[in-house]
Amino acid sequence: MPKTYIPTTVGITLKKLRLDKDLTSRRLGEKLDISREMSVAIENNRTNPSLHTLIHILDFYNCELLVVNKDTEEIIGTLKTI
Repeated sequence: MPKTYIPTTVGITLKKLRLDKDLTSRRLGEKLDISREMSVAIENNRTNPSLHTLIHILDFYNCELLVVNKDTEEIIGTLKTI
């Protein structure tokens, strides 16, 4: 199985999505049932969200996450909510 990773741009993208919705990190945390500190840590790439939290984030923003091979940067799949 290829190695996968969450690129550093994910946090930047999530912050942009939050700001586009005119939400504070505290309000986003309330909507996702996570702390403001966790929301900020994810946006600043200090931590990666759990799969459960990631699915809530994807659902909230109505978007999908591309799964990319770390070595070749080839897209090998997507993670999206139904």
